[in-house]
Amino acid sequence: RYPDARFRVLTALPNADGGTGLLEVVADDADAVLAAIGDADLQSLTVLSQRPSRALVQFETASPTLLRAVQSSGTPIQFPIQIRDGEVDWELTISHDRLSTLRSELAARDIDYRLERVRGANADEDLLTTHQWEVLDAAIAAGYYEQPRRTSLTDLASELDMAKSTLSGVLRRAEAALVTSYAADRRHDPSLPTEESGSNAVGGE
Repeated sequence: RYPDARFRVLTALPNADGGTGLLEVVADDADAVLAAIGDADLQSLTVLSQRPSRALVQFETASPTLLRAVQSSGTPIQFPIQIRDGEVDWELTISHDRLSTLRSELAARDIDYRLERVRGANADEDLLTTHQWEVLDAAIAAGYYEQPRRTSLTDLASELDMAKSTLSGVLRRAEAALVTSYAADRRHDPSLPTEESGSNAVGGE
């Protein structure tokens, strides 16, 4: 109902009866958004501070599904958690074994998720330029790395207003940097996976 509203879960804890947390709401009409939240499946909602376009609330819920999945997988929670247009944007620092357990817990609870990026913990600085990240993110969003692909290199180049050869070069350099970094990380941490079931090939049309 409010696709432009932004939410940040500042902290949250599961308990025996459900879960409780602090939520920041940023929206043009914070009153209307708070009213909609109050109609949701919550045990309580307490406004701690409020301005016309921003509010801080404490909430209690009887069904903290995502928190339960995190708790069961033993995953450390990193806050804040961003929520926009019904999607949670969540960054984790986690071992491969914990990640596999978390994915199983999410699937068991019918929680849809998308793993957007994996980066080695040994990286001291950003591997890619801003432009490379932008192009790579656009390729991921367009389904270029899915199997089967939802878009071709030609269509992606047209969408980004780039020459096909230029786009191919940007993607290949980005892929090479990420793969090289991952291989280096794996030499330091042999527990990282050598093969991911259902992984997609890179490069090409």
